[in-house]
Amino acid sequence: MNHKSFGFSKNRDSFTFKITFKKVKVNFICKYFSLVQSDMKGIQMDSYRPGGVTAIAILFMIIAGLGIIAGILGEIYYVTDYTNSIYSDLSFGLSLLHIPSFSSESGIYFIYLVVINAINDLSSVIYLRLVVVGILIVSGLHLFASVGLLRMKKWGYYLALIIGILYIFSLGIIGIIMGILILVYLLRDVKYEFE
Repeated sequence: MNHKSFGFSKNRDSFTFKITFKKVKVNFICKYFSLVQSDMKGIQMDSYRPGGVTAIAILFMIIAGLGIIAGILGEIYYVTDYTNSIYSDLSFGLSLLHIPSFSSESGIYFIYLVVINAINDLSSVIYLRLVVVGILIVSGLHLFASVGLLRMKKWGYYLALIIGILYIFSLGIIGIIMGILILVYLLRDVKYEFE
């Protein structure tokens, strides 16, 4: 027996739309233009998300995108430049060994300076590589936190709290303001919305 029914009701701030077709019941309850509940074959999905959580997630996505771009550009321009400088310094120093006039004391001292310059460049490469990796890790944390916030997951909430605390201790006056705003907002009643 096929029964088809169609129903629509409207309250002050929500409306309900019901469809029943071949023993499959679909309920859509829409509130403030966001999907609150969809129940189809035992699957329940709750995707109501406060606007502040969405704003924090978008902010985290923007920061993650800028961090990824900065990490890639830092690797391409600075780390590669210092690495090329090391190779050119060492090859220049080794080529000077073949010139007879550089076998004197002053020539050896000049080669020593070239090698010291290459070692300084190597320490800069190591430092810059660590900075690039750190930027990419922080960008990844921002990206994961934004996904967790958009999905209203508890782990995204906790990760956003950790990032807010890190903002307070690491980014100067703008970071302190952003961290305090993030923490104050997330520690209010919005914390009960996460699953």
